Amino acid sequence: MSKDTQVIDFSMRKEPVQQRSKVLVDALLDATARLLVEIGYTELTTNKVAETAGVGIGSLYEYFPNKESLVAKLIERNGLEIAATIQSSMLVALEKDHEEALRFWLEKMLEALEVRREEVRAVITGVPFLRELPLMRTMPKVLMDMALTARDGADKRVSFMHTEAAVYHLTTMVFAAILNMVIHPSKHIPRDVLLNELSELILRAIDGGA
Repeated sequence: MSKDTQVIDFSMRKEPVQQRSKVLVDALLDATARLLVEIGYTELTTNKVAETAGVGIGSLYEYFPNKESLVAKLIERNGLEIAATIQSSMLVALEKDHEEALRFWLEKMLEALEVRREEVRAVITGVPFLRELPLMRTMPKVLMDMALTARDGADKRVSFMHTEAAVYHLTTMVFAAILNMVIHPSKHIPRDVLLNELSELILRAIDGGA
């Protein structure tokens, strides 16, 4: 089997159980994130991760077989944290007026990614196997489910598009716009203006579908 056709192992060798081992794994993932930003995926190695984390290479290999599994676990950890933030902010948004709610939710989505801006950019632009990761395959459905929940929660107050296809397209476009604002922030249009216009476009799509 050639190198180009090898199946990459993204799995950890084992999950940490004790608090001490969890701290160790977190240190390794934090070091991976730091190096991704500083030197990029291509130059990242397990030796550099262990050195940056201040642990022995043997301790790293106890949990991770290769650098791919380190990066995959980092993306999973951050992806789940981002999804949790988006979901919790959605629940808060549903208690607000629908125009205020949408603007609030977009703000929280953007903030969840902005606090990791350089890391997100490094992952999106530099990790070659990003689309192969299980999380990236399931994330569209997670976002879709959140959008459907938001639709159902707002149903009594707004005239909303009721087909899943419409929600799917809207969700995809909105997240792409948010992600682009994080990776390629505009130098000419203020952030708040972009968010306000995005919110207005979504409201037009929602109300226009009545």
